[in-house]
Amino acid sequence: MAGPRSKLRSGFTLVEALAVVALMGAVLPVVMYAVASSTSTAGLVKQRALASEVAANKLTEVVLTGTWQTGALTGDVVQDGQTFHWTANVQDWTVTNTHQITLQVSWTGQGRPRSVTLSTVVYDGGNSSQ
Repeated sequence: MAGPRSKLRSGFTLVEALAVVALMGAVLPVVMYAVASSTSTAGLVKQRALASEVAANKLTEVVLTGTWQTGALTGDVVQDGQTFHWTANVQDWTVTNTHQITLQVSWTGQGRPRSVTLSTVVYDGGNSSQ
């Protein structure tokens, strides 16, 4: 039988409620910062992956079409709404008829200039105009 001073409690006391509010006030900003930081990093990783894909595709195109010998070695590519600028540079290598092609893709990410660089070596079989 329950009397007027029953040992059963229902609900929280004011002190318990204030303790929970204070704890949430201390923890929630840290959690929100971690979520925002993770989202920002994920966006940058996505941009870097897209830039790497652009660089690999453009480097393959420059080599296979032979434009590294005579064509324009700069341009822009728009992929997933992001504009990437690419520039290729050809240097003679120490081995005869061998050249190094370095392709750099640059973009602006999170308000800062970013870039990815890929290189390959090609042998022109003595047919280079360089």
